[in-house]
Amino acid sequence: MAILKHSKSLSFVLLLLFSITAIASDDKDKKCKGTYLKIGVTEKIDVEEDLLIGSLRIEFEDQDPRMVQNRINKIMTKALARAKLEKAVLTSTEQYSVYKYAPNHDKNTKKQEIWRGSQSIKVQSTSSEDLLQLVGALQNMGLVVSSLNYGLSTTKIDSIRDSLMEVAIEKLLSKANRAAKALGKKDINVLDMNIDSQDFSPYSNNRSTLVSLDSTASYKVENPVMLPGQNQIALTISATILIKN
Repeated sequence: MAILKHSKSLSFVLLLLFSITAIASDDKDKKCKGTYLKIGVTEKIDVEEDLLIGSLRIEFEDQDPRMVQNRINKIMTKALARAKLEKAVLTSTEQYSVYKYAPNHDKNTKKQEIWRGSQSIKVQSTSSEDLLQLVGALQNMGLVVSSLNYGLSTTKIDSIRDSLMEVAIEKLLSKANRAAKALGKKDINVLDMNIDSQDFSPYSNNRSTLVSLDSTASYKVENPVMLPGQNQIALTISATILIKN
């Protein structure tokens, strides 16, 4: 037990000495005579979008709200069962809304209120073929496509940012060394560094396909067709460099 206490005390002393040394070293760098230089580098790259996201909805109207809700529930149950067959597609339900409204009417007809209900389903996948096949199947069940967008998956965004960071750091250090050389110096220290990446939505809203469907139609709807576009990822690195005298 005494040996254990001694070991813990020794570890604490070593940690404290290391902290004091680090602080002293940091203070030494800040007080070191030389030229302080702030440098920033921004790297950008256009990449092909890999994530396809779709939103579909089902809508019904009736004078009886129970009829509206029952029809929505039946269709959505079938839609979700079909979606589960596509293992590569992530599926979730969205807003479910039922409300009463009065359609436009003329003065000679009696005002009549009707119940309208809708529910949406969201599907997304990096396998566009599987997702488009699913969307086509859901359209044939009577669902209407609200939007269909290509974007970038978080996995691809993170991977691209990591590679951009490496390139940006290399360019930043190259600039710092060139500045030191121009001043006739050789030694540089990086005092601090900040990495600023753009806020990025997982999908882009600038391209969408809107599709309407008459649920009473007897013909089969073909699968929709989509092609990915290009999206830009940017990363900025800034640093304070000390060029020693």
